[in-house]
Amino acid sequence: MIGSNNTLAARRRPAKTLIPLMPGGDNESLLNFAHSLASSEPVLLLGIVPVPPGENLSEGALPARELRSQMRAHAYGIYLRSIPRIRVTYTPWDDTRIVLAEETSVDLLILDWPHHLEAFDLTASEILSNPPCDVAIIRGPIPKKPSGILVLNRGGPHAERALSIGLTLARPNDAGVVSLNVWHPKLVDSQRKDFEGMAKILAEMPDVEQREIVTVDQAKAVLEAAKEFDIVVLGTAASPIKKKTSFGKITDTILNRSSAAVVSVKTKRLVPEQAGLTEFGSQAISVLVDRWFAENTFHADEFANLEEMVVLKERQGLKISLVLPALNEEQTVGDIIQASQRALMEKVPLLDEIVLMDSNSID
Repeated sequence: MIGSNNTLAARRRPAKTLIPLMPGGDNESLLNFAHSLASSEPVLLLGIVPVPPGENLSEGALPARELRSQMRAHAYGIYLRSIPRIRVTYTPWDDTRIVLAEETSVDLLILDWPHHLEAFDLTASEILSNPPCDVAIIRGPIPKKPSGILVLNRGGPHAERALSIGLTLARPNDAGVVSLNVWHPKLVDSQRKDFEGMAKILAEMPDVEQREIVTVDQAKAVLEAAKEFDIVVLGTAASPIKKKTSFGKITDTILNRSSAAVVSVKTKRLVPEQAGLTEFGSQAISVLVDRWFAENTFHADEFANLEEMVVLKERQGLKISLVLPALNEEQTVGDIIQASQRALMEKVPLLDEIVLMDSNSID
């Protein structure tokens, strides 16, 4: 079991992402992926030990112990935790779905390709037709600290999620993000129209470099572009196609042949057959909101070194004001002001002024 303090703290922040770890899988890539995601949102690790039908479940005892040890070494704090009980099972996919049903806040499942699909006896068609939540299929190796991430941004229902995952992976690693459009020469106008929603969002992200390629061989162009990057993020086909093992022609090619690691995204969103793709991306304002929230949410520990804060203040030539909103705070506001003045003006010259803003108090 993980330390009770960490576990209890984690429960106050429901997991957004579930990552199953299994013996024989690329757990190193999954854990690297988990650490990057956990910089901004809670991630839950699930240990699964499949046992072939006909064998005794006790055969899973040793791999379960090894997997538990690996998970303990990586789960930490309030943003990355693991479920204490390893599931030794004949039906690994059913057990994973049970956890998803229990952890109702999880909206993203990470699967290792091809290991998870083989162990879960899952086909691409099943994932495309009936995903339990948004799904990201990864093909490693995912580096611990990627320096460059390429998002193949074709518009459509998965574009928002792909861009969001790309930005989330980049943020803690200071990695560059490039959004790549690959148009077919005969379809440029219609494809650009489909991309209008995402184009508006990308216009608000000047640090995301945008590139465009017009070619008849889109998969080859992506493979060539991927050579510059550590990770490629792209969507799957929107709906199941005739070949049950296929995620779509371009996605299949990238999964099998890319020199970079691959993250292929399938959202749970239903796509009507006659849906116009322009609408997809129109809701991508959530990507901007999530990004702002992640970049502007701080923990008090980040400001614990007051002397360092003073140095930064002087270096940048800034003045700092402490603003206290008050509504009927007569009994406590004086003590708060005096304590702030002693700690942040007299002991350490961090504040230049303290401003009390009253909101129609009657005391």
